[in-house]
Amino acid sequence: MSGIITKQQNELAKIIERYSEKDGVHSTAIPFLFFMRQTNATGPSHGVYKPSLCMVVQGAKEVWLAQERSKYSPPLTGNYNLTIIRTRLPV
Repeated sequence: MSGIITKQQNELAKIIERYSEKDGVHSTAIPFLFFMRQTNATGPSHGVYKPSLCMVVQGAKEVWLAQERSKYSPPLTGNYNLTIIRTRLPV
């Protein structure tokens, strides 16, 4: 099963890469769908997340809310790490 997931994950990464050739936020023809690409690790940044669904396709992401840390990475064993934000969330 993990081989199928890895193949699909790689295919999705290639599709996203076509729309995000360089680092930054890239909009699409679909309203409210965008891709974010960051090649190198970055330091902490602050902001407010709007209600959204976030999926990490490659690499990893850490989100801190007060003293609680959540780490997100691509699915390797069939366990999908998705973030669903139901309200405006300061991070």
